[in-house]
Amino acid sequence: MFYIFGHSIKRLIREGRKSLSVPLIAFVLAILVNLLGGIRSWLISEYVDTMENFPIVAVISNLTGDITDGLNIEENIINIFTDPDVPFSLLDFTGELMMKRTLGDVEITGKTESIALHGITSINADSLLSYEYGTEIMFFEGFDESAFLSDEPVCIISEDMYNLAVNGKLSVSVSVQLPDEIIYHEGVHVEGRMDGSDMKYFIIVYNEEEDTYEREFIDPEDAYEVIEGEFVTNELELTVIGIVSGAGSEIVYIPFWTVSAFAEELTDIPPFAESLSVRLNYNWTLSDFKSTAAMVFSRVRPIHGSRAFAMMVYDSEFYETIEPLRQNIIVVDVATPFIYALSIAIGFLTSVLLTRRRKAEFAIMRSIGVNKWVIFISALAEQALLSITGVALGIGFVALAWGYVSLERPAVFLACYLFGALFAAAGAAGTNVMKVLRDRRE
Repeated sequence: MFYIFGHSIKRLIREGRKSLSVPLIAFVLAILVNLLGGIRSWLISEYVDTMENFPIVAVISNLTGDITDGLNIEENIINIFTDPDVPFSLLDFTGELMMKRTLGDVEITGKTESIALHGITSINADSLLSYEYGTEIMFFEGFDESAFLSDEPVCIISEDMYNLAVNGKLSVSVSVQLPDEIIYHEGVHVEGRMDGSDMKYFIIVYNEEEDTYEREFIDPEDAYEVIEGEFVTNELELTVIGIVSGAGSEIVYIPFWTVSAFAEELTDIPPFAESLSVRLNYNWTLSDFKSTAAMVFSRVRPIHGSRAFAMMVYDSEFYETIEPLRQNIIVVDVATPFIYALSIAIGFLTSVLLTRRRKAEFAIMRSIGVNKWVIFISALAEQALLSITGVALGIGFVALAWGYVSLERPAVFLACYLFGALFAAAGAAGTNVMKVLRDRRE
């Protein structure tokens, strides 16, 4: 075996330039398949990175899609994004939850300043806090944005307002007037619309002559009396956990659930949000998120339906990014088998061309008793040495030029090339001695 390989090496050195076509072809194709592998790895990396990190935001709006703030998103809708046990829960899809609720006409205790409380679940829940508008937030040591996901009495305020805090705490209070109470007099009945118009008031009177009961309409002032709602006040002491600049000096930012609890103590109104949006935490399940959300929310400008809110999913830019990557991966996957198939054909054709001019040599070797398997191995060994040299040079070139190293694809290419060379080597081993000698005499 060593004799055969040694003989092949000596012959290749002797022929020199005549044998350069094989390593040159192997060099070029090795670069090609290696680059295809590198391109595919890069495309896959970009695809996965886009799927996992591209920000997709879904926003709740009115049915026409033109209002996303100042809504009255009730607690049952909020629970869809916060409670895993409610029907059609979206909690598993929800990453960052961005809700906001504003409480105005709030007084700083002992001061004359009037402020507004902005309850938020995230910095991104309020556009006034956006870094795009030059807003800067500095949290004190031990605190960060996650504080807004709690129901703790904490806040961030402007530098000017920090001067009103006492020992790092800001006390605020709010007064509201409770709704008027309507008390109907005994025996009074009401008919008509209940929205305050076309109301009629009556009492049931017994008619002794007819022995029947009849309605007797009365004036409104005789039907009921209004007890004016009283004013109630609630106070809240907030711990200052950070300073915000550029977002207005009359706004105090506190956790959404803290505002909700503070307001509910006054009015018994359950929590609600003026705006609600979510950032998806796993883009791989975007279609599942949409199908689940469609059970609760409408499309913008629905043709029919009676759902209270629409949901807008801002995913067009995501698809514009991900679809070309997917298409390019498909192109590379289709091209790779074609290159391998081409390698088999090239290996066969190149080997045939190189062994054809050696038919006389093979015939002489057969005529002196050399086994055909020795000829087969010798012809294949020459192709293996040449192609391995070209592939090794191709791998080294790609590694130096692009810093990408992969042995898998060049190995598959080499196997395909040698598979094609097998048939040419088999043809060389089966050379017809008499036919070759007769052709040379002619």
